[in-house]
Amino acid sequence: MSVTLHGHGPEARKFAFGRCAIMFLHPSLRHITISCSNFNAEITHGRITDNERRSTPLESLTLIECNVNVDFLDVVLSLPKALKELSIGERLHAFPDCYPNPDETTRTSQPKFVDALLRQAHSLERLSHTSGAVKYLTTTRCDEHGKNKLRGLKNLRHLELGIESTLCSYLERNDYPESLELLKVTDASWANTTQVTEAFVRHSGNVLQRCNEITKQMFRPVDLDICFSNGEPEQILSTIPTGSLAGILLAILGGPIRAPLYALASTLRSRGKRLRLFSQKFSSDKSYIPPYMFGEEVPAEVQFYDSDNFWRLRGRNFRVVDDEDFQAEVKKRPKLICLQCLKKLPGWECHNSGDGSACIHCEDDGRHCEYGVLG
Repeated sequence: MSVTLHGHGPEARKFAFGRCAIMFLHPSLRHITISCSNFNAEITHGRITDNERRSTPLESLTLIECNVNVDFLDVVLSLPKALKELSIGERLHAFPDCYPNPDETTRTSQPKFVDALLRQAHSLERLSHTSGAVKYLTTTRCDEHGKNKLRGLKNLRHLELGIESTLCSYLERNDYPESLELLKVTDASWANTTQVTEAFVRHSGNVLQRCNEITKQMFRPVDLDICFSNGEPEQILSTIPTGSLAGILLAILGGPIRAPLYALASTLRSRGKRLRLFSQKFSSDKSYIPPYMFGEEVPAEVQFYDSDNFWRLRGRNFRVVDDEDFQAEVKKRPKLICLQCLKKLPGWECHNSGDGSACIHCEDDGRHCEYGVLG
């Protein structure tokens, strides 16, 4: 049995959760989804009986665009017998009457957030957490006196975190369980703060660099997926700079465009793990925000990179552009220029491996590459 509850009640209680909290004592509910609510109620541990603790069959709890009170969350997580999936999505889109609480003691940035998660340490297999809009985040507090707490989630296999989540700091301290198989990182909180400016151009690289910092600190690495909320982050990562654009991009980014990608992929590959990159895409021309109600389209995650195919990004093989050792080998061969690139000279470079295979431009366009001129 499942229930889905969306906020927006009567005017004075538009986002209040309140008495709906009774659902967490329901004897047959197995799946609960709550969106656009202030996830809080006047229920404390003192009002919960011993018989009610670990008594319900709830298996999954999903919070979407909610302001989460960590003390109430702690009470809620004391009730299920064996919760398997928990997804906590705090508000990325806030407006009057639903701003996150500025009192940091109530927020998931506090050590008691992990204490609440440990209520289901014996059963939790999938955990997702997004802290919400960056401008409303409060100071992160790590529990220095309770190290290795997150490691107590001994059955956790899949961990999905917003790049701003306080739980990222636990990973850097090697505080995560040996059962963990996959870490997925999302960038929605950072992406919401960027405009189409220099910050937008830097964004993909900044996300990759931050993930590399986290991964390097993890004593036992795991496979890593990164999902960009922007539908076209690969437009920046897969750009082949030509002419004046080359100098502009390198100056803005402080180095090669794909350097952060290769650095992260190399870190993981050297330790026997894999990196995959995804973007969220809407098939229509319209985009929507969670919780995707009233027939709104849900974005699909589209993979555009896999470190198992190290140099290929969005279908393009960038080895001849980015691999300096390979470039040295190519220079030993007769220089070829394909007919399509010849038409664009001067100021255009035909990037090819010198062995007659398609140049990077023809490969990307799906054209047959004909070489008619020797340079």
